[in-house]
Amino acid sequence: MNQNITCCLVLALAASGCMIGDEREPGARGPVIGAAGGLDLYGINVATTGPGGEAVRELGASWTRIELVDGTTGAALSDETRDRLAAALADYHAAGIRVLLIVNYSSHGGFPGFYDCGGVVPGGDWQGWRDGFVERVRTVATTFGDQIDAWEVWNEEDHPALPCGEAGYNPHVPAGDYGVLLRDTYGAIRSGSTAPVVVGGLDSGQVSYVHEASAAAGGLFADAVGIHPYGVPPAASWCPDPGEDLNCEWGTFASKVIEYGDATGVPVWLTEFGLRSEDLAHQADYVEGSYRALAALGDRVGPGFYFCYSDAMVPPFGLTFADGAPKTAPFTRYQQLARAIDPPGGGGGGGGGGGMASRLHGTVEIGGAAQPGLVVTAWGHLDGDLHEATTDALGIYALEGLRADSLYNVVVNARFGDGGFAPIDGSHAFEVRDNVALTAGPDDWHGEDFQLAE
Repeated sequence: MNQNITCCLVLALAASGCMIGDEREPGARGPVIGAAGGLDLYGINVATTGPGGEAVRELGASWTRIELVDGTTGAALSDETRDRLAAALADYHAAGIRVLLIVNYSSHGGFPGFYDCGGVVPGGDWQGWRDGFVERVRTVATTFGDQIDAWEVWNEEDHPALPCGEAGYNPHVPAGDYGVLLRDTYGAIRSGSTAPVVVGGLDSGQVSYVHEASAAAGGLFADAVGIHPYGVPPAASWCPDPGEDLNCEWGTFASKVIEYGDATGVPVWLTEFGLRSEDLAHQADYVEGSYRALAALGDRVGPGFYFCYSDAMVPPFGLTFADGAPKTAPFTRYQQLARAIDPPGGGGGGGGGGGMASRLHGTVEIGGAAQPGLVVTAWGHLDGDLHEATTDALGIYALEGLRADSLYNVVVNARFGDGGFAPIDGSHAFEVRDNVALTAGPDDWHGEDFQLAE
């Protein structure tokens, strides 16, 4: 992840090359590459230190993307890194989570970098460093094998090189050098692993980059192409006013995936996508729009890895705040989608299955006392359906026939008019609760209780 993310058009175009996708044994974690059915669509970027398998499972993701970080040199990992990676793999797999491991400039000490000094040149012994990097990856592959569910070689390698001697985020590798590095790293991975290999997430918008990389290596040695579509709206319906941090001139998720998938013949993985915004309602809508767009693309697209789980990585992109507290609207929206959406032909979906409900009930109280006779309405985001009930003598309301895969705005004792809400019964307070996901309880109802202000 570029710590200074710019909203640039993301293109990831690859020339034809080596596409060696290995089938998995029945029951293995990894799907056939690109066949992102059901939960296989949902990924999340997490820090090297966590949050851990149970937290990711609670979110609803089934993939996590982590970076191999080790500042030592030599083929072997440091003992600390090896043990940390082993523990992370065991933890995520125990929770049923697959792991995409990034190997890059942080995975072997002494990366010299490339700098624009009137021409892009290495800042040190690139050849020696890359040979050491390849051997380190070989060691990781032979040590962990298919405990690693997928590999991503580099991160934003087509990002512009920094000016000569300037400090900062600088993942750039010239296209020809990257193509050869990818080829050799692919071979090193195959010495111990059959898992898919993904071209590091591309972010420059320069189609020529991957053409040149492929030409230099005699093909593109990867099973999928990763892209980072920051700034791209999820779908055309978001335009002409897509909201903060998005630009309609840059196409859509669908147009990018279709374009690059058709051109390469390999699936496109969104190894990072996210939104720089503190508007939590906007972020929640972006989460929903993005995954609905990806789900509609079927096997053209692999997992989509939302960036990121926590603001402790890069604020304000997280689904949680830096202290781990969920951002209620976007976090809940991700949970709902992961339990409710299937691609075309998938076996899941709404209707109350997958942990979602089509019935809503709860109580309305003031100061602990039940409030009878108050109107409760629920308005659905997807169909615009409106449901209404009145609380009984115990302050209980119940609504049925809701759409399980939709979010609802639930309103107690108010109606919308003249640009805002006004109470129906002026002697009582009212409450508006937006973006409610219908997560099913043990009784197959979703519960929403209200304590109105006195």
